[in-house]
Amino acid sequence: MSKVENLENPLNYPINPDFGSGIFRRRVRLQKAEDEKGLYVLGELEDCNHGFISKVYYANNKVTDIQAQAIRIPLTTCHGALEPLKALIGSELALSAKEQMSKLDILSQCTHWLDLTLLCMQQATSEERCRDYIIDVPDELSGQSTTATVRCNGEIIHQWKIQKWQIQQPETLLGNTLYKGFASWANKQFADDEKALQGAFILQKAYFVSRARPFDLKKLAGESATQHSMMIGACYSYSEPQVSEALRTKDTVRDFTDTPEQLLQFK
Repeated sequence: MSKVENLENPLNYPINPDFGSGIFRRRVRLQKAEDEKGLYVLGELEDCNHGFISKVYYANNKVTDIQAQAIRIPLTTCHGALEPLKALIGSELALSAKEQMSKLDILSQCTHWLDLTLLCMQQATSEERCRDYIIDVPDELSGQSTTATVRCNGEIIHQWKIQKWQIQQPETLLGNTLYKGFASWANKQFADDEKALQGAFILQKAYFVSRARPFDLKKLAGESATQHSMMIGACYSYSEPQVSEALRTKDTVRDFTDTPEQLLQFK
């Protein structure tokens, strides 16, 4: 029996021959520092499909500058999302992510770059100098579950048994979804624990991206983004006018199943 039998594949993507025995890995590191320009948080994110850096300067509880790099991106236009990202300059650090996003045109943003930058803003108000999140999501085979884990500075923050977007364990979260409706229940569930709330959102985003692991995206290199009809309007590169120009990038997919130590080396 194929490891990907009955896989949901509405776009008929080529199948990843290594799916079924691997692990989606993501690492997000947030570090406070200071240079001649002032205080900043350096945020770094890397997984199998993405590599982003965001450097958020702040003073008087507001963002004063954003410097960022798109190191490894799925589409050729993704780097252009830096300019819309700078709309956060001048924003108050104390506002929640939801409040920050309510002021933005989300379709003009790169989802992952924006998430990382908002995490940098949260880190600026934290008493901790560094938060280093490591997320593991083993391949979820058809009809089976996976156990997704997020650690912060080596400590397990959440470990959820998940099947098709639904949490099965722990029992306190049974039936909650990691898709539409996630933010609503997570904000209530972890209202009194800021790190648990942040870790929950980080794990949810990683699970979302892990759903691309069954597909061999390397074989899509050079393909127009307009071919991915279900994604149109989802983010910066899948919105006009970018989507008409965007192409799948070449040689940018990585598999960190056996090499987690390479995360954030951006090779």
